[in-house]
Amino acid sequence: VIGILAAAILPRFIAFEAAAKCGATQGALSSLRAAYALYVAKLGVDPSKMSGLVPTYISNIPFAQVPSVSNATTTHTTMPSAAGTGWSMKPSIGAIWLNSTGGTDCDGSNAVDADEYYTAW
Repeated sequence: VIGILAAAILPRFIAFEAAAKCGATQGALSSLRAAYALYVAKLGVDPSKMSGLVPTYISNIPFAQVPSVSNATTTHTTMPSAAGTGWSMKPSIGAIWLNSTGGTDCDGSNAVDADEYYTAW
């Protein structure tokens, strides 16, 4: 009986955990983008690095939960083409992305779509 219950519940638990990590990452990305917007509104220029947002506009760089837990940051002049972790920022267009080519199914489609690699959530 316990084995049957575990077989029925375990896949749902795994899916719930992935959904929670996606939601946390989307929330963190929203916080970063809001801090970025405040920086630009106040100073009239784009920050050269995400660390410039701390601590005045955001208390710390939040962790990206998918595909791995990281708060690493990089600054690019073009969209990154290699796998990474954490966040990527392109100041010239005011964009912040999830820096991952590993991808995670965050839309429940049971497939990793291109927009889930470097997402514009």
